[in-house]
Amino acid sequence: MNKEVSQQVAGNPQQLVLDDQLLGLHSVQNARQLGGYRIGRKTVKRDRLLRSGALSRLVPEEAEMLHDRFRLRMVYDFRSEVERLAAPDRLPDGTGFEVLGTSLTDIRLPETIELQDIGSIVSYLLENADKPWLKKVCAQLYDKVLLEEAGQQVYRRFFESLTALPDDVGAVLWHCTQGKDRAGCASALLLAVLGADRNLIVQDFSLSAMYYAPMVAQLSVRTVEQRNVVQTLIGANVCLFEATLDSIDRQYGSMDGYLSRCLGVTEGMKRTLRARYLE
Repeated sequence: MNKEVSQQVAGNPQQLVLDDQLLGLHSVQNARQLGGYRIGRKTVKRDRLLRSGALSRLVPEEAEMLHDRFRLRMVYDFRSEVERLAAPDRLPDGTGFEVLGTSLTDIRLPETIELQDIGSIVSYLLENADKPWLKKVCAQLYDKVLLEEAGQQVYRRFFESLTALPDDVGAVLWHCTQGKDRAGCASALLLAVLGADRNLIVQDFSLSAMYYAPMVAQLSVRTVEQRNVVQTLIGANVCLFEATLDSIDRQYGSMDGYLSRCLGVTEGMKRTLRARYLE
């Protein structure tokens, strides 16, 4: 892959390179870290803050790597109950686990389609790309995750739990199914808590779009509606994500206002997490 995005930091462009952030896991999709990002005069510590897709296919040797190299101690699972039951996580020995389940969309798949059957799911989405209900799902994807109360409750708990962990706990990992939407929003919020500006938050989100770009490119689309569905539900729609960030700014004045009023993130919690994860 080795693709990169540029983040401007005080006139000094910081190159975010996808390969630099990947964890080297081949059995887990979009597994990468926030380590190495510059935030002001600080840098996010390497190998401490990890994000990924589901761990349901984690192979033993990679579970061992998470345990030994990253000292993984805590996993947060943002998937819904249906997703978790269909594909239970495989966890390294000694790893804590907390369910922070929330639904990404209101899509109800036909009973004939299994949740693990990605090909059938993609075909179903393409067949229904021009339907008003699917257009609505795509248009409101990140609004549902970040602006509805159910999602806010989940992220509120995420920060309460993360702050309460011991400082020497080792690495933490959060994930959803593809590691791009619910996990991507968690990453965006955590970066904001650590003091990142919008540019870095968007560039980190864009790495998911880069990761899934080869998969998106392989799909045959015939209409604008199909392309939008694929870019949003199979890939990561950066423009849509930024539109939700704009909504946050309009409704709450800033990301800080959102973090405080909706998620209960206090200045003390910010100091704790910045002391733990920045150097």
